[in-house]
Amino acid sequence: MGKSFKQINQVICDFYAGGKSESGLRPYLEVLKIQFDLFGEKDIPNSRYMQAFIQIKDDLLEKYET
Repeated sequence: MGKSFKQINQVICDFYAGGKSESGLRPYLEVLKIQFDLFGEKDIPNSRYMQAFIQIKDDLLEKYET
């Protein structure tokens, strides 16, 4: 209680989706949904996760095609 938040334009933590416990498409979609919910559509193209997803999307999507 009594806490407040301040938006700053500085990276505090930078991490990658995936790893031993998570892989595939789901981690990217979850993070992008959170970012969309918090920041809106205008900031999604600048998201590091969106940029990473764009780079590997063909490989990820190919795994899930039927």
